[in-house]
Amino acid sequence: MKDSVIFKNITVVTPENDFVQVRYNCCVSVKEGKYRYIGDSYAEASALFKDNEPEVYDGTGKILMPCFVNSHTHLAMTLLRNRADDRKLHEWLYGSVFPIEAKMRPEDLQAGTLLGIAEMIKSGSGACANMYVMHEDAMDTQLAVDTGIKLNTVISAGHLDEGSGSYVLDEGYFDHLYDKYNGASEGRVRCGLLVHSIYLYDKPYYGKLAEMAIRKGTYIHTHLSETRKEVEDCIRDFGMTPAEAMNAAGMFDVHTLAAHCVYLSRKDLGILSEKNVSVAHNPVSNLKLGSGMADIRSMIDASINVCIGTDGPASNNALDMVQDMRFAAYIAKGLAEDPTAVNACEIFRMATINGMKALGFDRSGAVSEGWKADLIIIDTGSEHMSPMADPVSAIVYSMKSTDVETLMIDGKMLMRKRELTTIDTEKVIYEAERSAEFLYNTVAK
Repeated sequence: MKDSVIFKNITVVTPENDFVQVRYNCCVSVKEGKYRYIGDSYAEASALFKDNEPEVYDGTGKILMPCFVNSHTHLAMTLLRNRADDRKLHEWLYGSVFPIEAKMRPEDLQAGTLLGIAEMIKSGSGACANMYVMHEDAMDTQLAVDTGIKLNTVISAGHLDEGSGSYVLDEGYFDHLYDKYNGASEGRVRCGLLVHSIYLYDKPYYGKLAEMAIRKGTYIHTHLSETRKEVEDCIRDFGMTPAEAMNAAGMFDVHTLAAHCVYLSRKDLGILSEKNVSVAHNPVSNLKLGSGMADIRSMIDASINVCIGTDGPASNNALDMVQDMRFAAYIAKGLAEDPTAVNACEIFRMATINGMKALGFDRSGAVSEGWKADLIIIDTGSEHMSPMADPVSAIVYSMKSTDVETLMIDGKMLMRKRELTTIDTEKVIYEAERSAEFLYNTVAK
């Protein structure tokens, strides 16, 4: 059952055209999962509910805005949090992450993913792009159905053959999972193809993956130009940059979400723009791993859709979009040595509507009549939010994730006044800690 709610006396902050609009003392009606009225008349807002009595939510001192969108993460990596820090990316991946991930059982994947979903909801993210090799018995798609979030997930099209050390394509496995889960939860689940990076597979594999995505009419989620080493190795092995190599393989002939993009040439920018590739900027993870700082100003100027992600909680170590949103602003300004390099409105859009566009969820990411009611309520009564002055600046530069008190997806409250409604938090934390203990005390030794 969808929640019927009238939010009254509330400040609405929403992307509109190329800007962000602020409307004070608004009434917002949510019915059957969508915004039905946005204006200043409570009488008009309540006239929509003739057959049932809606909940009336007093928004005095609060902000209603689109939920945050975590555009690149690895949810089950919550189980690796705080365990393998202060290492270089390739050492971290091949020495710590991959060996532990290879031993994860379905119950571990489920526990880690659920913990990540709970953390995201608590910090205001109602949608995410999750990249993980999931076991069918613990697919993140079913967890998304159960918890109510919007999920863009990718499915592996093969497996590593231990004998040869090469990846083996398995189109039947991909087709089975895609057909089973894509479009689940009333369209809140979207499935695509996992392409980890340009350095993980044998050369012929990339063209085959591109052909598979084209045949299925689906999207690709990948890591791209995350480190100097990746770019240098790709030029050595392919004679071109990662963006050029993926484009040559046909990867960008379908909608692609490319994470990181720290090292892009001018030619790379042109390719991503021409091919409408969305870029998921991961500022905190890139800084922590020492990978560098992506130049998002150049991407924006090239008309690339830039959004924001946290990356996995093994490298961040949080799933807090408020933190990453702020770092994205600071890094862009510091990199350009110019405080005007990006503004609060641009950052706000990256964290909301740009993310929904990258994930492929239509009519979401803005507070607009007829659009999906995917929203958060922010309590502005804290010391660090006072005086608020400009609400957009306050959201980008002052708020904390704990200021998010309510989260709604498709008109259903997944968090109400800081209490999760679809997740048993204590149980989830207990099971995740038990899985982490198994992995590190049994497997890792």
